[in-house]
Amino acid sequence: ATKHLPSSMFFAVVVGAAAQFGTIRIDWVTEGAPDGGSTPRLGGLSAVHEESNLDYARAPSADTYEEAWWSDGFAHDPPESWFGHSLVPRGKRPPEMVQHSLKVGAVYTHLLTGARGVIVGWDERTKAPRQWLTANLPGERSWADRIRRLYAPHFSVLEELTLPDGTMQFMQRYIVAQCKEDDPEPCPRVESPARPLQHPDIGRYFVDFDARNGYRPHEALARLYPDG
Repeated sequence: ATKHLPSSMFFAVVVGAAAQFGTIRIDWVTEGAPDGGSTPRLGGLSAVHEESNLDYARAPSADTYEEAWWSDGFAHDPPESWFGHSLVPRGKRPPEMVQHSLKVGAVYTHLLTGARGVIVGWDERTKAPRQWLTANLPGERSWADRIRRLYAPHFSVLEELTLPDGTMQFMQRYIVAQCKEDDPEPCPRVESPARPLQHPDIGRYFVDFDARNGYRPHEALARLYPDG
């Protein structure tokens, strides 16, 4: 039996890319417990992007966050690019992705939720609407952490969670890797060797699987992510 995660934070986007890669459905899992009853959680922080226009010598605050949002283009990302949907080919993976073997097709287990998943796409920094970012901020975070989140690589992922009664929850999420403000280690821990997933949307993105490399993307997806 299968279930979709119950959540008031459901967000669906239908864009031009949907015909090729499917509609993005964002069903949020809470940090620490898969009961769907507490505040939705989104993990992650990363180093500030080197090409940022913002003066980070100033102490992070609500004002510097607002300036970053408008001066570095976050406010102007078109809806068709949100949640990893952009059809613009990505360049080289950022160093933190390479360091932790995070790439398209990588299979992982999430440290906090226990969900298993696979990366189907990524953005070098946040591409999502402001109201979504505000709604999914995990609890009280410093302004420095909120700003780092803006510039952190974000991942479009398929996830599945086995519940205590044996049923499966299948999700598509948009996440950042690091879950705790004071912990640099990513929460998606890449499996080696990898084990295959049961998610019903695997075939939309991948053509085959092997335990060493995870899933191999189909041709169109591979062209979008030539570096993985």
